[in-house]
Amino acid sequence: MTKEFVVSLQNRPGSLAEFCAGLARANVNITGMACVPGAEFGTFRFTVTPTSAPTAEAWLRTKNIPFVTRDVLTRSVPNTPGALATICRELFDSGVNIDSMYGFAGERPGEVELCIEPSPEHFATAKKVLGW
Repeated sequence: MTKEFVVSLQNRPGSLAEFCAGLARANVNITGMACVPGAEFGTFRFTVTPTSAPTAEAWLRTKNIPFVTRDVLTRSVPNTPGALATICRELFDSGVNIDSMYGFAGERPGEVELCIEPSPEHFATAKKVLGW
């Protein structure tokens, strides 16, 4: 499983840059992210390497930045038409509801890494479907 962090950042120029620079200075390696805008505050969801998770949590606490952590599942899929539809169908066919999902560049050429947050009651089933 992968640890996802969720924070609210003020919706202003430089807010995300400052936040990410702080994590970089703390030597936190962000592996995936998604931003969702809001009128005054936006939501920044990000995943980190397993070794960076404790450091990210400690940095957020020292900066008094409220955050939520979640266990999420990742899965590499081919960067081809229909790959996302296949994964979504597999989860649906198993009765899994997806609360959140985003993608980012995979480690291997021609692949995309998906970050999937199933509904809590479907987490165990999603793990099986995704091969965890």
